[in-house]
Amino acid sequence: MSLTTMQPKAITPAKLEAELTKLNEGAQTQLAAGTVLTIGGAPLNQAALGTKLQAWIAAFKAVATAQQAYQEALAARLAITVEARTFAKLMKGVVKGHFGPQSAALASFGIPSDHPVSITTQQKLVASAKRTQTRQARGTKGKKQQAAITVVGNPAVHVASDGSVQISPPPVNLPAADSTSGSTGNGTPTGGSTPSKV
Repeated sequence: MSLTTMQPKAITPAKLEAELTKLNEGAQTQLAAGTVLTIGGAPLNQAALGTKLQAWIAAFKAVATAQQAYQEALAARLAITVEARTFAKLMKGVVKGHFGPQSAALASFGIPSDHPVSITTQQKLVASAKRTQTRQARGTKGKKQQAAITVVGNPAVHVASDGSVQISPPPVNLPAADSTSGSTGNGTPTGGSTPSKV
């Protein structure tokens, strides 16, 4: 007789349940009431055999019953998911409208409150005006303004006898003067020619 594995998961549940069921049927129909069998060193009469086998069979059937209940519970959950999700979204909207979008009471419902507007329209306008003034004071230009500045012709290159090189900058096309341009804080006008880069 081959050794029985000691790993419970290595045994097919359905197969073992079928074996136990047949053994129980045989014990109930073929053994007389006073019959005693010694199994694994323990003497068991016909009634004790039936009790032991039926308890084990009941454990297998309990799993099957639980699996059936689980499948039914899954189906029931799936059936109400869309309706419940729709209701939850609608209720969140109503609760937020009832208490206000920034109310602390929303946290009790698990609803995040809206963040307050960090900057007003007036503050945005003031910030934009400050940026414009800063650029004028520093004489900086945007990408489009820089792209409009072009060099006309080729620069003249002079090589002196000592080997030093001098490059004369050619004329520069400047964009139309900005109506907002003025002078910087130190009296230097913000307009003027831009020297060419070598």
